Amino acid sequence: MQTGSAVETQTFPKLLLRNASQYSSKSANRIKDLGIWHNTSWQQQLEQVRAFACGLAAKGVVRGQNVAVIGNNIPRLYWAVSAAQCLGCVPVPIHADARGKELSAILQETDIHIAVAQDQQQVDALLAVKESCPGLKEIVFLSNRGMGEYDRQHLLSYRDIQQLGSQFDADHPGFFDEVVNTIKADDPAIILYTSGATGPARGVVLSHQNLISTASSVANQEGLSSQDEILAFLPLAWASNILFTYAISMVTGCCLNCPESSDTIFNDMREIGPTFLFAPPHIYKYLVTMINTRIDSSRALDNVIFHYFSNVAIRVGNKRTEGKSASLVERLQLLIGQVLVFEPLKNVYGLSKVRVALTGGHPISPDVFGFFRTIGMDLRQTYGLTEASACVTIQPKDHVKQNTVGKPIAGMEYKLDGDGQVLIRGAGVMQGYYNNGHVSADALDSEGWLSSGDLGLVADNSLRIVDRQNDVGMLDNEQHFYPSRIESRLKSSAYIHEAIVFGDRRDAVVAFITIDRDAVSVWADSNNVRYTGYASLAANESVNALIKAQVSKVNDELAKVAEVKNPRISRFLILHRQLDEQSGELTHTRKLRREVIYKEYAPLIEALYSAQKTASFTDNNDQHDYILCRL
Repeated sequence: MQTGSAVETQTFPKLLLRNASQYSSKSANRIKDLGIWHNTSWQQQLEQVRAFACGLAAKGVVRGQNVAVIGNNIPRLYWAVSAAQCLGCVPVPIHADARGKELSAILQETDIHIAVAQDQQQVDALLAVKESCPGLKEIVFLSNRGMGEYDRQHLLSYRDIQQLGSQFDADHPGFFDEVVNTIKADDPAIILYTSGATGPARGVVLSHQNLISTASSVANQEGLSSQDEILAFLPLAWASNILFTYAISMVTGCCLNCPESSDTIFNDMREIGPTFLFAPPHIYKYLVTMINTRIDSSRALDNVIFHYFSNVAIRVGNKRTEGKSASLVERLQLLIGQVLVFEPLKNVYGLSKVRVALTGGHPISPDVFGFFRTIGMDLRQTYGLTEASACVTIQPKDHVKQNTVGKPIAGMEYKLDGDGQVLIRGAGVMQGYYNNGHVSADALDSEGWLSSGDLGLVADNSLRIVDRQNDVGMLDNEQHFYPSRIESRLKSSAYIHEAIVFGDRRDAVVAFITIDRDAVSVWADSNNVRYTGYASLAANESVNALIKAQVSKVNDELAKVAEVKNPRISRFLILHRQLDEQSGELTHTRKLRREVIYKEYAPLIEALYSAQKTASFTDNNDQHDYILCRL
């Protein structure tokens, strides 16, 4: 399906009306519940959205108000987003696990009067901050499980709102169509909050045109159509999820599929067979770890066969990247490998039908990127940020370089300023930060160029992102180092889950590492290493020796990178637990909150720069002992 300028000037409500007319009986979305897939057609989705929008209107919600939507990826929350847009309101998606000050700050800043919550967990979070958010009058819940004894004074069910809406629609038959027709392309369509990794989270105002233009460019470039299948499993409130699931499905008319749970994603993928997949690097890394663990525990012959054909695929892939042709023998070997090894492997994980696979949000490690391209998946990198509708560049199919993020999509452009910072301009660039004109003025200049905060360079006629400008460090000998690049290399190891490096104004670079429990457990079982859990693995000398070998390998790789020099890692330790969102160490999109980690673990950082061989640290009244490994 070609999506041209006619689509780019429309609004999401008008796209919904078009899809209900043009694709009436075709599936708009599916959700798996108790093992059964439930379909909703585009016509049925319009009816659901219309009833909910009219129900909100019956409760006094009017054009221009903001409506909070908090929960996971389920169709009714997408319908709530759509219903708010149909009223000329602005949906504010909020992460399902947002709590306390974070939740209260968003509700207060956006002056939320009504919030749509998935279940008891989100309702409890909203009730806990209600006193500090006097504007919050109504909470609409989808599931009442566990809420039988709740005071319903401020609570309404989703069905109650829809019933109110059906009656309101009958009493005001022209209302819905009239309000939809008043909405313009440059009206605000959504407020999406940034991750808050490098500062306070800010509400980014994106218009209908911002998102629809960006989604149209992606769809046109990648050949997406109404026949495609998308699996929506990223956080609802993440900008990339809104673009690559909600906006793409609305623009193309394709089906948006919601898995039953995080535990069933790969089974659900196998059943659905998605054709378009966007996922951040850690999802692809997790898949690689699962596959490698499966292969390592398989028969010796299977292991040998897999690695033989993998080497063939890597060799052929390298030649193609360099513009060289593979020999006839190599092409035949690759064909046999695809039939015997790679296609069955992709089928196990629901990847057989994927035509377009994209990643972005963080740097992806070369090994993970190369693995998927080796097994015949057309994985390519993107670059974007919330302030630019989540997508600025995509690697073209005929120009894939591991260390670049591609070229601008239609309607977008970039340039580098004098310091090497990437500046962005185009149809996807935000209207501004919500109620924050001063910060908006700092981010957007008079010519419409957006300061990204990312350092970049141009190589092979493509953009290469070096690191976040604020994260770049300098050793005391004035040598620069680029944390994200080093951390990405470390995380390419199947045994390393997360990494964070330090060294700014120091004499060396050191690192904290968290291990991948599944992969290290398999290794420990195979090597007769006794352990009782994650913490005992982290403190084990044999495990530390395993990780030391992985870090040494990364040091060797860093020394070979010509375009961005990085000093070697001199010491590291394995943390006693993984970093998490609840402790504020990671954002909802798994970005490191460096300042939080620096402050929390300051004694351990100092220990790595001392002559000590071991160190102790108390966390939640429990003391943990660490081996300080030197390379």
